[in-house]
Amino acid sequence: MNFYRLKHSTLGLLFALSLLCNFACSNKDHGPVLSKEESFNSGPLNVKIGIEKQTLLIADTIKVHLWAAIPKGFFMKNKIPEIKDLDQRLTLTEAFIGRPTMIDGIRNLHISYTFISYEKGEYQIPPIALSMTSIEQEGQTFEITTNPISLKIDSIFTESNDRPADISDPLLPDFKPEPKPIIDGQAIDLETNDLQDLIDLE
Repeated sequence: MNFYRLKHSTLGLLFALSLLCNFACSNKDHGPVLSKEESFNSGPLNVKIGIEKQTLLIADTIKVHLWAAIPKGFFMKNKIPEIKDLDQRLTLTEAFIGRPTMIDGIRNLHISYTFISYEKGEYQIPPIALSMTSIEQEGQTFEITTNPISLKIDSIFTESNDRPADISDPLLPDFKPEPKPIIDGQAIDLETNDLQDLIDLE
């Protein structure tokens, strides 16, 4: 019994270190920048979940990342865990699983989900359940269910209660005709617009 506990505690430590190393490698290779992340563990199963941003605009894509460390001798029933009870205003456009990496016999998986929404509001990404089963010991299963992730989608338009001002006629300045220039020895009568000889004006 003590050996069993020691064995699994050692395995758990190795898996945690492997998962940490995998995350560090992901960040080193310009992995996703997360605005929120959480880690979970159940026995030898270690999981990390994160979202790139929690506040965005309508029609922006939303990416949720899931990392799992699977020890040797275990397998996941569903390679890409299903997301149940998804808000109808959210659309899952892609579920992608990357190529696994092996570190000290531990298989590290990276799964990403891409969502989109065209409606303003507050949303929740539902919990995601992962299950890992032992190949050697029949019936030995470890499960993890993540917490829901909240996000907010804003409109691209700003709201304002101010009404636009009424359109009115532009204010025209008082117009006073200026004296017209002398043209070839003549001037213009401003009242009649007739040309008059300068001699007549004198």
